[in-house]
Amino acid sequence: MRLALAALGVLVLAGCYRLSTPPAVAEGVAVRIISNQGRLPRAQADLQAEVPRALARNLGWHINPASATAHLDLTIEEDIIDVTARDSRGVPVQWQVRLRGTCLFASRQATLVGRFTGAGYYTSQLDEPEGVRTAAQEAAKDIVAWIEANEARFSPAPPALVAPAEPAAPEATPTL
Repeated sequence: MRLALAALGVLVLAGCYRLSTPPAVAEGVAVRIISNQGRLPRAQADLQAEVPRALARNLGWHINPASATAHLDLTIEEDIIDVTARDSRGVPVQWQVRLRGTCLFASRQATLVGRFTGAGYYTSQLDEPEGVRTAAQEAAKDIVAWIEANEARFSPAPPALVAPAEPAAPEATPTL
């Protein structure tokens, strides 16, 4: 029994560590919603909040919309609300909200184009905002995974600019 618990603990902890470092970005990043074709008013605000949080937490990126030279542009193409469960009378009792869209990351080190999706669930109109927030969190995780999967496409961070060194003074020649 103890061996099984120890093995389970090792497996759980192994999932907490990366085998490689996340792609480094040597510049500030802005996350922008370029277009929103969805119908849920909260989806844009939640995605705008969750994606920067996930980039900073999972990749260590510096999110600074004011002075960013890199940007992650998101397009919400659709939000889909489906009934996922009904009671014995056929009345809907659970819904799923899915966010789908495209993303473009552009920096001095890489330009990437990809897609994202995220899903959340809710059981009443009162907890619909939590379902939308969960869908935005899942979409943010999907975006982070997409960036990590494209790590090889990132060029090394450009070296910091350093002022050129002053030329050395010529040595004095001995006089005879």
